[in-house]
Amino acid sequence: MIQIKVRIKVSLKKPFGQTQFHYDCAEGTTVAGLLASFEYTDDQARYITASVNYNVKPHTYTLQNGDEVMLMAMVGGG
Repeated sequence: MIQIKVRIKVSLKKPFGQTQFHYDCAEGTTVAGLLASFEYTDDQARYITASVNYNVKPHTYTLQNGDEVMLMAMVGGG
């Protein structure tokens, strides 16, 4: 198991009713796996940007112990 810190931004559904928490997940968990464990659907997940340790990462990124993951809704405009 690894432990990560999760922060939820903007209007995303808040897992556990919180915007910031520590979370234990299995080694080898990807960002996509994390989103699935929080019950975001595939349609929702494709509009979520993940910043890991302040660097935007693809959903295929494998999380590491101690990572800080910020989940944000993509914003468009013009």
